[in-house]
Amino acid sequence: MAYQEPERQQFHFSSRKGWLNDPNGLCFYQGTYHLFYQHNPAAVHWGPMHWGHATGTDLIHWQEQPIALYPDESGAMFSGCAVVDEQNLTGLGVDPASPPLLFFYTCAGKPFTQNLAYSLDGGRTVVKYARNPVVPNLHGGGERDPSVAFDPASGTWRMALYLGDERGDFALLESADLLNWRETALFRIPNGGRECPELFQIADKTDGKLRWAILEANGNYLVGDITDGRFQAEHAGIFMHRSGLKGGYAGQTFKNPPDGRRLYIAWQQDYIRGDAFSQSMTLPVELKLV
Repeated sequence: MAYQEPERQQFHFSSRKGWLNDPNGLCFYQGTYHLFYQHNPAAVHWGPMHWGHATGTDLIHWQEQPIALYPDESGAMFSGCAVVDEQNLTGLGVDPASPPLLFFYTCAGKPFTQNLAYSLDGGRTVVKYARNPVVPNLHGGGERDPSVAFDPASGTWRMALYLGDERGDFALLESADLLNWRETALFRIPNGGRECPELFQIADKTDGKLRWAILEANGNYLVGDITDGRFQAEHAGIFMHRSGLKGGYAGQTFKNPPDGRRLYIAWQQDYIRGDAFSQSMTLPVELKLV
């Protein structure tokens, strides 16, 4: 009966078994889209977080893969992102034809830290970095949900990090090698911006200029530029409206897309809770800046 239950949506991804929430590590790598996600395989409610994994070629048909990240003695595996280390800046790669696929995730221990895992076989097997954490706890709170993007203007990598519900703000960090990070700025997202930042560049359709955008879990966003490690916001708004406490939440866009489109998937918060599974993802949508 798996995937055929009468209450299971047929066009929205859901895990064969257990609970699902935030999409993680959305990326395109050598012909395949990867959808990782927050996952409790043992129950139909939130619990010890793993990273589930599914792959596909058309963003609609997904093949569920073995679990990618398991909780360990340091804590549960909270949300994060994926990037392709094309230049092997980390030195983790062994084959130039298959650059490392890097996963930045929050280890929800005491304290929360930002950790690194990697794959050298296109996501089939994932190994935790031996020298974790790559970002220690910076401000003493529930810091989580790293989002990493390359900044071509400076030739460095940027990380947006939520600093926890106690503070409600975000940090911007910088790295030249994806391993050593330094904080460059703190900022807020209007209208109660909360967790799961998503940082990327997108071309403005009106003038073709690349702008930086940062989204948060509820759909609030900032658009602007990053100068000297600081986010200079020019516009703020909301692109997604939820119905009460349900609807799209904590979405991400696919890194390294083959056609340059900014494709977005979120957790579709809903009331569906079968005997075997609960929750699903939204359908993919394309984001544009006008």
